[in-house]
Amino acid sequence: SGAESSKAALKFEGRRHIQYYALRLFLPMIVLVCVSWVSFFLEDYRKRIDIAGANLLVFVAFNFAISDSLPQLGYLTFLDFILQWIFLVTGAVIVINVILRRMQVVGREDLARKIDNYVIKWIFPIGYCAVVLTGVYLFLIGPPT
Repeated sequence: SGAESSKAALKFEGRRHIQYYALRLFLPMIVLVCVSWVSFFLEDYRKRIDIAGANLLVFVAFNFAISDSLPQLGYLTFLDFILQWIFLVTGAVIVINVILRRMQVVGREDLARKIDNYVIKWIFPIGYCAVVLTGVYLFLIGPPT
């Protein structure tokens, strides 16, 4: 309306409890990621698929368990970014193992082993490091202004 009105400014300062996030959120996520990675060292692709499926269910339950303790925000945070990528990669682990199993069944086991070796040593660990570093850059450091 253009008319003068009363204004109020509020300021709030709070400290983050890093230990809470480290122990209650990041430590369980690291365990889930390690379980996904360790499953690649099993020879039997069917067992890998079972473990990856169970790991995905545990991750979904973990998300439900922590959702009440996180603030409801209208924007993406570092933790949201990491949680979403862990979910996507855990799902991708299932898909990769199903593809490798299918290759084994149709007689392309040598190629499956080569791909598997490449995934274990390079793609999985470097991919997770890239996700975390991207999240740190985008949400914690921020692009230069």
